Amino acid sequence: MEKSNKRNQDSNYHNDTYGYNSGVALEEQQSRTIKDYLFMVREKIWWSILIFFVVLIGTLVFTFRKTPLYDASARVRLMRDASTAIGDSVGSAANERIGNQEDFNTLLNVLNSTSILNRVENRIRDEEGLMLKIIAPYQDGLNFSRPKLLAEILMENRSILPVRGSFIVDIGFRHTDPEIAAKVANFFADEFYKSSLDSAVKELVRSSEDLKVQVENQSLKVKELELKTIQYRETHNRVAVDRSDDIDREELSRLKQEATASWKEYDSAKTEWDMIQAYKEKGQDLWDIDTIAIIPNVERLLSQWTAQKIEYSTLGKRYKDKHPKMIAVKQSLDQTQFELNLAVESAIEKVKSRHFRSETAYRLAQERLEQKEKESLETGRLRVEYNNILNDLSIARDLLKLLTEKLNKVQTEIPLKPSSVEIISRAVAPNHYSSPNELLYIAVGMLGGLFLGLGTSLGLALMDDRVKNLFDVESFIGIPILGVVPLVSRLTTEERARAVSTDANQYLKEAFRGIHSAMKLSETAKNAKVIIVTSTIPGEGKSFISSNLAQVYGIHGEKTLLIDCDLRMPKLAETLSFENKKGVLQFIEGVDEEPFMHKEVFPNVDVILTGGSTRSASESLSHPKFSEFLSRTKNNYDKIILDSPPAGVVSDTYSVSKEVDVVLYVIKFNTVKRRSALYCVKKFKEANIAVAGAILNGIKSNLVGYYYHSYSYDKAYTKYYRPKDS
Repeated sequence: MEKSNKRNQDSNYHNDTYGYNSGVALEEQQSRTIKDYLFMVREKIWWSILIFFVVLIGTLVFTFRKTPLYDASARVRLMRDASTAIGDSVGSAANERIGNQEDFNTLLNVLNSTSILNRVENRIRDEEGLMLKIIAPYQDGLNFSRPKLLAEILMENRSILPVRGSFIVDIGFRHTDPEIAAKVANFFADEFYKSSLDSAVKELVRSSEDLKVQVENQSLKVKELELKTIQYRETHNRVAVDRSDDIDREELSRLKQEATASWKEYDSAKTEWDMIQAYKEKGQDLWDIDTIAIIPNVERLLSQWTAQKIEYSTLGKRYKDKHPKMIAVKQSLDQTQFELNLAVESAIEKVKSRHFRSETAYRLAQERLEQKEKESLETGRLRVEYNNILNDLSIARDLLKLLTEKLNKVQTEIPLKPSSVEIISRAVAPNHYSSPNELLYIAVGMLGGLFLGLGTSLGLALMDDRVKNLFDVESFIGIPILGVVPLVSRLTTEERARAVSTDANQYLKEAFRGIHSAMKLSETAKNAKVIIVTSTIPGEGKSFISSNLAQVYGIHGEKTLLIDCDLRMPKLAETLSFENKKGVLQFIEGVDEEPFMHKEVFPNVDVILTGGSTRSASESLSHPKFSEFLSRTKNNYDKIILDSPPAGVVSDTYSVSKEVDVVLYVIKFNTVKRRSALYCVKKFKEANIAVAGAILNGIKSNLVGYYYHSYSYDKAYTKYYRPKDS
């Protein structure tokens, strides 16, 4: 009963001095640190290197096998689409400048439209053999999709790049042939220019067509009136028609001249006034009207306003709005604008007054003429009707003349209409390809290979279920680490088994001294007399650990008994160079009254071997004689260390658990799976056997300091020890 209570008390090993079992250390180890991840990657570093070079070589092959592409571009300047009348300064800076960003974006959308693309496509088709040269690189036999159309190729390889801070646009084209790239880029620039020019004259052409219709209709009207005059004179007596007294003739002639003159004046004034109203409705500048623009004061102020606006724009590139120069120029510009508006308004008032006067004069002239004609009725109806016909004919001829002059004027403007696009520079065949960018591709390949390699290594490390570090043992398996034992490959098996006593390697000796200290400080293990050393699978070094742990206890003056309990595959006899003829088996079988014991194999250390091997190891270890022997021997030794079989392979270890105080669990680095070790530890807990902790065996010396920073087995040792064999 006391034994059971002792086990229950000892099994609560979460209270030792290191804090492993108080919950503090375990809480601190609940998540991996960056150092853990770095060295998980380091363990799989060859995967990273392999993937890095595979990706890099693949990138190099892709880069240097990729067909070079050449970029050629033509540069154009976009200007405001302004109407130009005869007498204007055609192509002046004020007319060419784009009004706002919307105008610029509109022209860009036109350039990017399918209409320009279709014009270029038609032009390419007109040149013999050019279309085949353009589409040839895109008819690759490895391309499993349908062949690309010419329009698709043009759209995919065309580039439209506005130059920042200006109204200049680079029109580019990419192709495997530099000559074709330059030619197609120039095609786009040319067709854009022509399209802009067509759009610019479109309005004037429409106006010209409308005027042509009006002239034709007016010509028919004049012919009809002329024919009516001839018919009237032929029907009636020509002498009677032409005869009148001198006074009436002179008066009527004078009134007719006045009416005709007033009509011309009225028609001219009305035309000018209607033009002003039309400009106002469209929001156009009134000083673009010929009759207003030629006024000296308006012409002078307009020239001054244009110059000041250019100066303001030029200074705006150097100074901000609140700069004194900018303020002065702005005030001058506003004053000129104000004076220009006053001058224009004054001119408009004159046009309005002229229109009113001419209209009144025309109306009065007509009234006088009609009154005179009424008074002349007595002289003959025929003459009056005849004069009316002649009057209509004269007016029709005058109107025809006016319309003809307008038509000639518009037709003269059409060839002078400027385009809103100016080609600044044409594309030339580039000397060097723009794609592939070898440095960029190689840099991307190196970075991609690096990240892919590191990611793959980390992924493989995370998927690897083997015990590697402090996190795996303390957080996953749930037991503290009492120490780590470095891997020393230059020692023989016997030298390793006697490492603590012979000083064969100071690293090993200090490792076991550290384990001894940890056992002494552990609440679970410090008072334990019977310690069983086991592992999950064979080959984890439990016999090596058992032998050296016994030696370190002996060196510290504690009488220690080391018993080989691995009755299936005994190792102690081989590692210590003893004959394994007598031992535990002979005692249990009754051949010997006491197990044969090798006295003082090490200072204060006696050793009992197995005396052979057996398949019924579990029955032998659970025999009452062996249990009674352990109970009796406790009084003679300070520590009894049992080297037991692997707990994950056979159940022999649990057969001697009744007399065991604590279990010391050996885990070989990067060998045993975490879930297997966890399963064995759970079985010990279910059997109410206290697990003092784990010893990580076989750690490479260069990894000890990184993975297990709590145990300083790193290069710092070289300052204190000069091992005989490292």
